[in-house]
Amino acid sequence: MARYAALHCSPSFFGSNPRSEAAGVEDSIAFVIVTFNSGQTIERCLGSIASQGLSRWQIVVVDNASSDNTVEQIRATGISLTLLQNDRNRGFAAACNRGVAATSAGLIILVNPDARLGAGAVEELRSALRSDERIGIVGPRLASPDGELLPSAYRFPTVFQELAFLLRLKPLLTSRPFRWAFGSVLASRFGQFDPHLRRRRVDTIVGACMLIRRSVWEMLGGLDESFFLFYEEKDLCMRAHDAGFWTVFVPEAHAVHEVGVSTRSNELAAAIAKRMSMMRYYSKHKSIAANIVIRAAILVTTFSHLLVEALAVATGRLPRAELGYRLRRWRPVVREALSTMRRGESGRAKPGPFSA
Repeated sequence: MARYAALHCSPSFFGSNPRSEAAGVEDSIAFVIVTFNSGQTIERCLGSIASQGLSRWQIVVVDNASSDNTVEQIRATGISLTLLQNDRNRGFAAACNRGVAATSAGLIILVNPDARLGAGAVEELRSALRSDERIGIVGPRLASPDGELLPSAYRFPTVFQELAFLLRLKPLLTSRPFRWAFGSVLASRFGQFDPHLRRRRVDTIVGACMLIRRSVWEMLGGLDESFFLFYEEKDLCMRAHDAGFWTVFVPEAHAVHEVGVSTRSNELAAAIAKRMSMMRYYSKHKSIAANIVIRAAILVTTFSHLLVEALAVATGRLPRAELGYRLRRWRPVVREALSTMRRGESGRAKPGPFSA
């Protein structure tokens, strides 16, 4: 896979082809937001959408059985929208698909409830999408609430990336000393080393905010609901790539992302869901060898983690009942990691409800 720099397209390249859809269809935008215990951020998210100054737009919020005041906060905004409430947490992908099915606009923008769109962001994204019929998905430059640049686009997942995450080496590998000494090597492995200054084709964008043509969405069948949480946007971008569509990073559009507000309330469930989705992605898109490496790493790191917790029980720092609960929660991960691995095979085990 070439580095990001090799994927750069000159400004004249965009806009060289005719638009593939009528202007009237492309002018309509549907915002789809999936909430789960998002009461802290949803009001700011909705406010940023309402302030975009768009003429033809609709908002659909799908709530995954929040237990906080998310629904009350949504209703209190007074913003015109459709609120769909699931009776349980059905996962991000399934909720997104339900939300999109309730819309009719020609363009669909998925926005996380912990994201806030900057002024003019949607128009910049729409303009980029219109510029070439081969572009299927676009995403903005993301920043933290204090203005720090956040990774906004990546290469497709690699074994190197996953091992760095599972072995908790990523903070070290992305630290300033390592970037100074090995930046050219690591830049080919971690997309966030790019300064995010140029509009360009990329492998995948961060799912906090992504605009996609409805025609592409319908051709791809929406998000794969076997991903409960995490990796669903990587899978979507991969399938778009395989279908001949481009994913483009648009730095002229910007958004603020308060990373992980919902997942922070249940870090154990988030960790389990991420590993389940990682295995699902590798089973679907990668070789048997890559699957074996990833699943072996998940097994080793899971057992190491549980061993540390067992020692905590032995020293009285963790209740025995809590260890039993965590063992039960991690059991599907171990079962899936040990399951038969064939390219394209769907994982048999699925992560439990995120609210559990």
